[in-house]
Amino acid sequence: MLPSLCAAFLTGLVLGALLPFFPVSVALALVLSILAMWLAERAGVMELSPATKGYAALLLGIVYWVSVVTPPPMPHPVDE
Repeated sequence: MLPSLCAAFLTGLVLGALLPFFPVSVALALVLSILAMWLAERAGVMELSPATKGYAALLLGIVYWVSVVTPPPMPHPVDE
């Protein structure tokens, strides 16, 4: 259980790093991942508790990256 939670957290870190550049793609990845976990739970492949914990670890990775990492400074416009 712990390796899968670590992998979900690391995936969340990667998605958090990509969030400023590809927000729609990251949102689509989150929706597709929750849909895949829901389908796996409905098919009996995965139980609800591990799926929920994995998704929570994924979201925590994204929130951690966005809240801790400071964005690069914005360049100042050139005055003409």
